[in-house]
Amino acid sequence: MKPLILHTVRLLKGQWRSLLLLGVILALSAFTYSVVHLGVGTIEENTDAYFESHVQEDFSIITTPTIASSEREALENCPFAFSIEALYDASPSCFEALMDHRVETFDAYGEATLEARIYKDGVIRENEDAHDIRVFLDGDTINKTYLEAGSMPTGDDEIAILSNYASHNGYTLGDTLETEGKSYTITGFILLPDYNLPAIQHPLFFMSETQTLAVMDKSAFDDYGGSIDAHIAGVFDSESFDLSVYSEADSYLHGLLTENNLRSGAVYAEIEGSRGASLALSVLIAFIGIVVVGLMLKKAVDRSKRPFGVLKALGLNFKEITLPFLLLVTLFSLFFLLVGTILGWTFAPSLQQFFLMIYLLPEGVVSLNISTVMVSVLVPFFVLLSLSLIIIRRLLGKEPVVLMRPLSSVERTIRFKRMRRLLARAPFFTRFQLAFLTRNLLKTTVFTIGVILSVFLAFLAFALDGVFDETLDAYYESIDVTHTAHLLGETNPPDEGERVIEVDGRMHDTQAFVIGLDAAQTLHPLEDENGASLLGDLNEGAVISKSFQLLSGLEVGDEATLNLYGEQKQVTIEGVADIYPGNHVFMDRASLSESFLDSLDFYNALYHDAPFDNDYDRVIETENILASSEQINEVIMRVLYVMIVSAIVIGVIIMALLTGVTISDNGYNIALLKVLGYNNKEIGRMILGGYNKMLVLGFIIAIPISLVSFSVMTQLFADVYSLVWPMRIHVWQIFMIFVLYGMIYMIVAMRARREIERVSLQKALKIYQD
Repeated sequence: MKPLILHTVRLLKGQWRSLLLLGVILALSAFTYSVVHLGVGTIEENTDAYFESHVQEDFSIITTPTIASSEREALENCPFAFSIEALYDASPSCFEALMDHRVETFDAYGEATLEARIYKDGVIRENEDAHDIRVFLDGDTINKTYLEAGSMPTGDDEIAILSNYASHNGYTLGDTLETEGKSYTITGFILLPDYNLPAIQHPLFFMSETQTLAVMDKSAFDDYGGSIDAHIAGVFDSESFDLSVYSEADSYLHGLLTENNLRSGAVYAEIEGSRGASLALSVLIAFIGIVVVGLMLKKAVDRSKRPFGVLKALGLNFKEITLPFLLLVTLFSLFFLLVGTILGWTFAPSLQQFFLMIYLLPEGVVSLNISTVMVSVLVPFFVLLSLSLIIIRRLLGKEPVVLMRPLSSVERTIRFKRMRRLLARAPFFTRFQLAFLTRNLLKTTVFTIGVILSVFLAFLAFALDGVFDETLDAYYESIDVTHTAHLLGETNPPDEGERVIEVDGRMHDTQAFVIGLDAAQTLHPLEDENGASLLGDLNEGAVISKSFQLLSGLEVGDEATLNLYGEQKQVTIEGVADIYPGNHVFMDRASLSESFLDSLDFYNALYHDAPFDNDYDRVIETENILASSEQINEVIMRVLYVMIVSAIVIGVIIMALLTGVTISDNGYNIALLKVLGYNNKEIGRMILGGYNKMLVLGFIIAIPISLVSFSVMTQLFADVYSLVWPMRIHVWQIFMIFVLYGMIYMIVAMRARREIERVSLQKALKIYQD
């Protein structure tokens, strides 16, 4: 047994570089799976328990900000108010009565438990920065507050906030936080099950550094000075219940399932997507590694067929001969798979913290479990061991006299002749390269798949990198609005800035953010993709954004029904603005005001290109939005760097392994070509030149795969979350990645050509004599 083991070790010793790279591939496969399934899996387990115990809403009903005439009949002895905010400002008790009335109205449809979710939006002044805060009343039966540390606030000057926000801004329990002109003592750190992302200003702005959620006692909440709003939270009593039945209610604007709500449902898709992607990537990497192991093992066994034939003739059985190979495969694969799994376990807490830096979820202890080990180690190990056994049995499970016979290449010659007939008119080197590739079809396939995978990851990184630059940043940098003030419709503020209507509505059964602009205003350009102004079209109908066009399917010239303030109106789509961040519908302000409010001069917002001289209910600074976008982009860039490095590592390893295996497999052919008079450059062109073509082919194949995948991702994100996140790559990025992979291949090929130079003429003569 010992001599056989030593013989097997000597066979593989000369390929230690390839073996090391192969080990990295196996470890990378185990690492990819274990780090995600341990880090994200722990979050998933804790999250499921958290959502169940604190009753996360199954859906939200967004209601109109205005009060319908039918609702005023239910508000006896209450002052007249146009909006719910004005009603609260006039009488908090009447506001509560309105919310109770809306819950009762929707509750009449049955099959769901409902509860009003009431909150106020305010501002925290941190030095010169303005941070956003959304203060909630604790839910009675739905969306109950989760206390992470400390205690719930009970006094008029107490508050509980997010621990993420507190840690980023240096707050601890017992510190004082100032918001809306009053100081509050921080008594606890909380989480809210209906807000897994602190999305307050915009669905894509969810950075905890500059915004926080909070809860207060009822008396403190009533005294808090922020602007009030509410929706109806619901839990299904019947899974077959359809939200569309609520659309008959006067105050109904739109319903949103939690799983399709970015602020509370994105975590589901993120967890499922991360685990699914990690499994797919792990399997693909493991497949490449297993195939390369098989190729190397086949080569090693092939070299020893004649000696093993002699051993079998001397009486050794198949088990005694194959055991050394299987033992080395076992030790080699188990070692690297275990290393990858342990590294995944080590880095899983860091991945969990990365998730928790974004998502508002309970933290858990990461522990290694048997199911993860089974998938990351044992599954690829047994597949690898089975493949090795099949290869060895196929090569050595023959009679001794057959094993000692020189290897016949009849089958390969036939393939070469067939290929030669097909490419009779092609240049010699091309015929040789393509015939060589077809004779090594498995290696060619693995090389191409590896290139496609690696290039796809690089394309994905560049596509994600441009999302914010081409959507949010491009939009806010294209307008001259630096400050937006939101105010009550009944007030008469000083005449500063440009008057605007901003309100939620529905068009073509799609949620819409309706903006009423004056055609003569100058701060908000409205242009199509060719740069032509669309402001004049507002007098004729509506202009929609590209995002809303994708969400609704509307085209220029279509008629659509606009639902706003409980009223309906038919409008014509006059143009599509080159705007992505949001489901925007633009209309003429005066026409919008007259059609829905019987007034020519209603407005509830002001646009300005400078700070306002007066105080308003809420002021949003464009600079803060861009700062938040930059912070989110920084987080995304960390992911992109990992993806790019992973793509390059996978590409380098696959190219190095397969070119190395190719040179090793064709030592005799290389030596024979030298005997025939070909120089090293020509031999390198014949043996490795085909991989040049497969690199280009794999790159070309990766382009449509990437484009189609990005289109599907964009449409899926729009369908699920009603948010357009366009993913695309530019020609210069494609060119840059091609150059990068070309350089990588050139470096790898240089090493392979040095191996060709080391093959001596005597090797061919020696093999021929044998």
